[in-house]
Amino acid sequence: MSVLVSAALAVTWIFGQSRQNTQDKEGASATPKTPADIAIRCALWVHGVNQLLPAVLLAASAVSPLLLLRAAVTIDFGGLFGEETSSAKLEAPDWLGHDAGFLKHLFLAASLAVWRAEKLESLLQRMQRSVNEVKRTGAASIMSGFVKDPIGYGWPVFWGITLRVALVVVGSCGCIPFLQTAFPAVVLDECLWWVVANAQNLWDRKVCSIPAVVNILVMPLVDLLHFIPVLMKVFFLGLTAYPYYDGASVAPGFLVACAFAWTAHNCHMLYTTLFLDLPDSARALWAARQGGGGG
Repeated sequence: MSVLVSAALAVTWIFGQSRQNTQDKEGASATPKTPADIAIRCALWVHGVNQLLPAVLLAASAVSPLLLLRAAVTIDFGGLFGEETSSAKLEAPDWLGHDAGFLKHLFLAASLAVWRAEKLESLLQRMQRSVNEVKRTGAASIMSGFVKDPIGYGWPVFWGITLRVALVVVGSCGCIPFLQTAFPAVVLDECLWWVVANAQNLWDRKVCSIPAVVNILVMPLVDLLHFIPVLMKVFFLGLTAYPYYDGASVAPGFLVACAFAWTAHNCHMLYTTLFLDLPDSARALWAARQGGGGG
């Protein structure tokens, strides 16, 4: 049911945004007139906060926000490494509690559904862009480019779709270990990124411009601080939990591959930020200051 809700949300978001863009171009009124219009507007509101809402719903499902925060930033897999992990042996994590009622489970399911919907939306949009590119350039041209340069031409599309499929599979077929271990860190990372980005934008508009050194160098490092637990937890999810998990509808090896694909993407992002983007930004900032001082 949760997967169906996520799919319905993702499709509604794509349809609603396309419809909204059409109305904006035609100058049509945006006032909802029918129950369907109201439902689409509500879904688009959820889309606008889809990186904040999962964290809020997850906090509502937790025993306490402090326990949830502790679970997000610490690495504790409860001895899963080297042990057979059956669906019967998996217990509720401490942050959820063992006697959580219907309402808390509903908040937890809603949090996962909204998070998964954003990943499904991204997957559908990536596939839609690929189909549109084939229509625009023609299948013959696509195949010719792939034959000439299979890595350079085919890898970005393959990896873009594979990564998004991996995220959906982890959040659907392997959702119980994922919820126990990595989900709090994932939603905290996305929530903090959303909050910081919007706070920066608000500060720039209402108060004053943020210093370049803070905006270019400090904030990316702050983002990494809450991103590293995600990298570690997803990696250990594939290493210690999924190989022994027998409660999924797919083979454990497929779940392991999906977790490691996600980890590879996270490692690439970490490497790019630390060793490429930040040094380049620091050199550019230094050159700008030196040039300004020389003038």
